[in-house]
Amino acid sequence: MGQIISQSDYVAVRAALDLTLDSTILPDSLIALPIYEGVAESDVMAEDTLWTSHILDTSLGGAGQHVKNAVIYHCAALLALAMSNSVESEALPGGGYHYTRDKIDWEARHHHLDSQADRELEAVLAVNQPDTGAMPTMFSLARGGRGEGWQVGRGDVVVRDITVEPGGLWG
Repeated sequence: MGQIISQSDYVAVRAALDLTLDSTILPDSLIALPIYEGVAESDVMAEDTLWTSHILDTSLGGAGQHVKNAVIYHCAALLALAMSNSVESEALPGGGYHYTRDKIDWEARHHHLDSQADRELEAVLAVNQPDTGAMPTMFSLARGGRGEGWQVGRGDVVVRDITVEPGGLWG
């Protein structure tokens, strides 16, 4: 069992992959394997270092829900790469009923689910980023394009070809 999702969340993992999956086709024991649920949780925990406090926010649309959704989507993405594209058919006595299933591009599904997981994490991580505003760069220093100097710029004013003697500006 994981630290972020539990067995009751495996229905959501299956639904993220394909709405027709059930516990017979994709058993809980397979989802719970360390290479799926374990890796999904580890990856989310590494990305969101404040996950322990985020999962305490159980409000609808809160940080805890976003972290849980990220694990669910990432776990489903990992499972997508292992899914089979077998086409099932069945013949019934007394008449023939034939069921076929369209092939699913599991690699495309993997990428889609991973991007969903990223969006869920971004919803949490964006809140934790400090707002630096739109502070412009006031000064810059770069190698000059002409001659042997440096370019020093401030706003739209650029001074070119400054030669610094041995000992430098501060020596």
